[in-house]
Amino acid sequence: ASAASAASAADEDRVKLDVAEQRVRTLEELLDAERAAREVQVARRAREAADMQAIMQALDHDRAELAAMYREAHRELLRLRSELSERTAEVWELRREQERLRREAGKRPDHGTCVVCLDAAATVACVPCGHLSLCEVCV
Repeated sequence: ASAASAASAADEDRVKLDVAEQRVRTLEELLDAERAAREVQVARRAREAADMQAIMQALDHDRAELAAMYREAHRELLRLRSELSERTAEVWELRREQERLRREAGKRPDHGTCVVCLDAAATVACVPCGHLSLCEVCV
């Protein structure tokens, strides 16, 4: 009886050992599956981080290009403003000169005066235009 109970206890121990070993294998499989899932997740996050880094570098490059373009456009704008100021001053100077010439021309008796000597009356007309513009002395 004691040998049978010892054998039964040994069988029970073997069954418990087998169950424990099966449980260990199951836990190891679960652990391996979880480890593999974590590795996939880590790899995915690493790719996402690399993608984000590439995007950030591209954005930095674009920002640098835009800043350079802005500086160039600003310099061009300043140059154009300066040129516009110069041209505006030239236009005002030309307008003043034009007005002075108009006043001067208004003082001259140009109707009926010889265009050569500017003293005698114009009595001779030019051909083919027909303008009465020369005196008899200057012809």
